[in-house]
Parts: sequence; structure tokens; C-alpha cells
Amino acid sequence: MSIIFNKELNIFHIFNNEISYYIYLNENGMLTNPYFGKRLDDIDIDSIFDISHDWQSHYFDNEKKEEGELKNIQFNSSPFIAPTSLAYDTRHNFIEINSEKGSRLDFRYISHRIYKGKPQFDVLPFVRDEDEEANTLEFTLKEKQKEIYLQLSFTIFSDLNLIIRNTKLLNKENSSIYIRRLDSLSQDFLRNDFDIIHFPGEWMLERQLCRESLEKGEKCIVSRTGRSSHENNPFVILLDKDANENYGEAYGFSFLWSGSFRFDIESSLTNVTRLTLGLGEELNFEVKSNDEFLAPEGIMVYSPYGTGNISRTLHDLIRNRIVKEANEKVYKEILLNSWEGCYLNFDTKTVLDYLDSANLIGTKLFVLDDGWFGKRDTDDRSLGDWFVNESKINLDLVIEKCHSLNMDFGIWIEPEMINQNSELYKKYPDFAGFLEHNESFLSRHQQFLNMGDDNCVDYIYSELEKLLSTYKIDYVKWDHNRIINDYYAKNLDIKNQGEFIYRNTLGYYKLIKKLREKFPKIHFQGCASGGGRFDLGTLFYFSDIWTSDENDPIQRLFIQYGTSFIYPFSVSGSHVNNNKITGFKEKCLIALFGSYGFELDPRKLSEKEIEEIKEVNEIYLKYHNDVVLKGDLYRLLSPFDMKYFAIDMVSKDKSKCLVLFSNLLKKGRNRFYLKLQGLDKNKSYKNSLDNKVHKGEFYLNVGLNLSKRLEEFETDLIVLEEA
Repeated sequence: MSIIFNKELNIFHIFNNEISYYIYLNENGMLTNPYFGKRLDDIDIDSIFDISHDWQSHYFDNEKKEEGELKNIQFNSSPFIAPTSLAYDTRHNFIEINSEKGSRLDFRYISHRIYKGKPQFDVLPFVRDEDEEANTLEFTLKEKQKEIYLQLSFTIFSDLNLIIRNTKLLNKENSSIYIRRLDSLSQDFLRNDFDIIHFPGEWMLERQLCRESLEKGEKCIVSRTGRSSHENNPFVILLDKDANENYGEAYGFSFLWSGSFRFDIESSLTNVTRLTLGLGEELNFEVKSNDEFLAPEGIMVYSPYGTGNISRTLHDLIRNRIVKEANEKVYKEILLNSWEGCYLNFDTKTVLDYLDSANLIGTKLFVLDDGWFGKRDTDDRSLGDWFVNESKINLDLVIEKCHSLNMDFGIWIEPEMINQNSELYKKYPDFAGFLEHNESFLSRHQQFLNMGDDNCVDYIYSELEKLLSTYKIDYVKWDHNRIINDYYAKNLDIKNQGEFIYRNTLGYYKLIKKLREKFPKIHFQGCASGGGRFDLGTLFYFSDIWTSDENDPIQRLFIQYGTSFIYPFSVSGSHVNNNKITGFKEKCLIALFGSYGFELDPRKLSEKEIEEIKEVNEIYLKYHNDVVLKGDLYRLLSPFDMKYFAIDMVSKDKSKCLVLFSNLLKKGRNRFYLKLQGLDKNKSYKNSLDNKVHKGEFYLNVGLNLSKRLEEFETDLIVLEEA
């Protein structure tokens, strides 16, 4: 059992071989966290909490009619597990409500239990534990003056350096309460000498690495768009000032959620830090009497070995316990998507011609993108009309042609959106998530549906179920091409409009859950104007996500590098297009570190370009599964330093390694050696650079000799195999 309760000292120890997380239940019934870090078997609570007397810890006891004092509580500096009262703490609270009995909250311990396994949910995403390998500590807390309860749980696996947090609120008052804030996690540190890494961005420039000093005061990292991740991604790292990829303490935080979110990080003058992560600022959710509310599942990762270890821990978690692939055969196939080759301008003959040419570049999966449905000849109409435009495309003939060429077939949908010029809008205008009399903001000529309306979700499901039952479709690309703002739910009262984003996100999960249950062999890819909804919640239901609409290979180096801090390349959609900045070989090598495929008109490729593509395809077929999809990533040189990009990926058995190197600025002849990571120092490896064999320790300590003239954007892939 990796959770121990010392009843005499009121200390809970959650641990595995690498990490420890301590919870102290003080004499006031409050939960505090004296330590989160490297495995520690001996702890002294008094030594940690010893501090001078604090007058702010006094209160008036209404029952005893006298003044009382909270022991071991210091104003604005105690490390609370779930900070809930402004009386002892003016930093951000974990929970805020409105109720008939006021908004003040003070939750105290009632009970706890320790059990095998972990929480699982019907719709909300969660870390999977099908064999009950995890251990969980669950607390029940009660508000002192109200019949409101919190269930807080802490889960640990033996092989992952992380803690999983879950929060449930139960309202046993006789009237409704309104949640204004309920965070998924809150973590206090008894130090504030951190740097912070986060990942700002925008469309076609997602997840740009940003490292800065965490200064005193407050920092907020937020999405207000109803989805997670163009402007900011729901992932933050706090780390030592001198920490790097391989050295120093680092803590990573995220949660399984696809809607708006908010990080608050406070560094105070008392030399402590508080980080909270939860739902976005719009929340005002009614919890009726005897109802409950679930916050998304939170994740806290610890590494004593820098940010690289944070990433590899999360990559294993995502691949093994979040993603659940429906069809590995389809997932691993070389893909051609029609979008950048023809956009909306195609007919049956065009597509059939595509397929003949696609066969020449090794395509095994063809995806017909936007334009096949309703009257969708332009992008201002027919979203929501999920029936085939038979006057434009003969889908049966296209699928038959695919199968004759030994290709699978996929299709594009955008089920959460609607055009006002559509049959759906004419038939069910109340499904739209906006008020018609307003001058509503349009993006790509479209509006969004109210996915918090179960009738709307059921209707969209029925239309997609007909489509997917009628045609042999192996792959679905699911898009989401606008933000959620200026919203209004016609199925909710005015006082409940603050529930829109939460309910809308649950509706997204409900729809994909129903479709995956009905069609368990279809591979679903997530997309949101590229990487606008790249998060752990989406990955619970979608095995990979389109990383960005930017296919410029050099820009992709930056995007994929930032993305890799939390997400493995196995879930990152990465394709080759007709961008002229490099040749096709270089573009293919960069796209190789992702799900791999093409977005172009294959009829326009020259023989030389086809040969370059085939050369990389051979590498894909030989190494991609063991190294890129399942292997360990080591970031060697950051493109954000504006000189080089370099990574290596090593198979789990350390028998194979792929090294991707790209030069960003032209350089004359100079000495340059690239030291590798992740290899077995005692194994011998033959490298494809000079075909020599060296021990792993040579590559780790001397490196690959890249001492030559380097052209701008010159990109090389070096293969190492055990000799």
C-alpha cells in the first residue's frame, strides 16, 4: 500500500519509489501539505511549521462565547490543501459560492478512507485504471455552518511521479447554492524562488515556450474562449531558477478539461507560493439541494531531474492511461487529407484522380475534408446538415476506389457548429447558442450550437449515426473552428447562463462518448482550427489531435517543441504540405515526429519529390511505431534559442534511436558535437551519419560530429541501431 496514515501524528503519507506527498490533519480539522517532492520517509511537522505567533489566527467561538486560536495556522502562509476561507487567507480560494446563508466558507475534516483504484466518471474524462493499480486517499470535509460537503481525493500510481486530484461538492442544504469557483487543484509551496514555464500562442502559432521568473504578486494564465488552447494551454511548470531539461526540481500542473480554464499563481512577501487551476471565470453554477458538482480531474507532476523527466512522465501517462485507441491499424497508416489540395472545390472525378496519385506516395488512409455535405460549396452554409451532397460527390464510389487501392477512408465533420444558412437552423433555431436579435460575432461565417442542451446533442448524434452507419468510414476528423463567446442557452433561465461553458463542454464529451460507443472501430481525430483544443480532456476521447494549421516546417519545429513538454508526439497530428521553404525530404522528416501524413494535391508532385517522400516513408514504416509512438523523448537543443533544433527519441528497450537536427541560421565550418541522451551507455550502436559503431557512452559524452558548413534550415535525421 502506497498510502499510510499515522494515527498518532495525524499524518498521511502518499508515496511511491520516487515521490512523497504528505498531508497533515491539524488539531483544528484543517488539511495542510507540509511536503511534496522527492521520496521522504521521515518528516517533522513541528520543525516545518514552527513560526512566530500570528494574531490573525485568533477567532471568536460562537459556541463557547470566547476567543479561540487556530494552532499551526499562519495568515497567508500556511500550505492548505483546499483553501476555503478568507478569514485565514486572503490568497485565492479553492472554492467560492453564493448561498442563502452567505458566501463565507470554512471546511473541516469529517472522515477519510483509503482504497485500491481511483475515481471514474460517466462523462468527465479521467485517468484510466482498469486493473485498479492505483491507490487513493479520499477525505470528506464539511462546512462548519452549512450542510455543504467536499470530497477530496488523492491518487498515486507506483510507476508515475504524479498525484491525481479529484474534487466533488455535495449540497445537502435545503436550497440551491451557486458555485462561482471550484478548482481542480490547489498547491501551496513554502518557498517562492521559482521560474515559471507556460505556453502562450495564437492560431498557427500554438504553444510557444515561455520561461520567466515568477515575481512577487499574482500571475494569471487563462482561456476565456470556451475551449482550451490557442491563446494559452492548460499546463504550467514551476521550477528551480537553475533547473533545465536534466537538472533541478520541477513541478507540472494540468487537468482533464477542454473548456475555459484559469491558473492563478501567487508569490507573496512571506516567501510562499500558491498555484490553483480550475474552470474559467464565467462559472456561476447552480447546485440544487441534494445535488453534486464535479470539478475536472487535476494532475500534479514532480521531477527532481528537470523538465525532461516531467515530459516523459506525462507522455507515459497519456499514452497508457488517458488515450484509448479505437483502431490501431488506421491510426498508424500514412494519411492524405484533401483540404490543402483542393479545399471545397472538388467533385467525384477530382477525388478519384487524387486517389490514384495518392497511391504513389504510400497513402493508406484518405480523408475527405470539408465540402462533402449539405450545400457546402462555400464556407458560409450547411454546417449542421450532415448528409452527403450527392450531386457533388458519390461517396460510395470514392470509398470503393479507396478499398480497391488498399486504403481506408475518413471524413471531416464539425458537429458543434452551425451556419444560419442551413437546414438545421431553419428546423431547430433554438439549438443555436446565441440570441438572434443581437448582432452576433461570426467566425468563418459560423455560430456554435448549445451543446449543453441534451436535445441538441441527441439530434446531432442521430444525424451522424445515420452517416456512419450508411458508409464504411474508418476515420473521422472532428473540427471546431470558432471560439465560444457572446453565448446564450435558450434551455436555461437567465440566472443559469453562467453554466453555459461547463455544460457545453460536457455536451461535447457526451456526443463523442455516444459515437465511440456506437462505432468502437472508428478512429476519431480532434481538431479546433488546428491546435485550439489540445488538452488532456480531448485526448481521453480522441487518440490524436491536429497540432496546428501551420504546416510551414520551420514554424512547426517551434510548435512541436513547445507541444512536446506535455503531449507525446504519438498524439500530435503532423502533416506535409506544399510549403516551399524546404524540400520534401526535410518536411517529411519533421512531420515524422507526429502522426505523419500529407495535405496537398498529390497530382502535382514531381518524380523527385515522390522519391524524397518514399525515402522517408521507409523510415516511417521501420521505426515510427517503436521509437516515435512508444519511445522516450529527449529535447537536446531548443529552437527558441534561435540557433538549432535537436531532439532524440529512444525505443523503450533502448535498441533504436532517431535524432532530428535542424539548423536555423546559416553557419560556416565550425566544431559542433551533438551529445545524445537516453541511450544505454553499455550498448553498442551503429549510426547512419558515418556508419560507425560506438558504445552508448560515446554518444552520451562526446556526441555526433556535425562539424561542417550548415545551410539555413538544413535538416538531418540520424538513425542509431544496436549493433
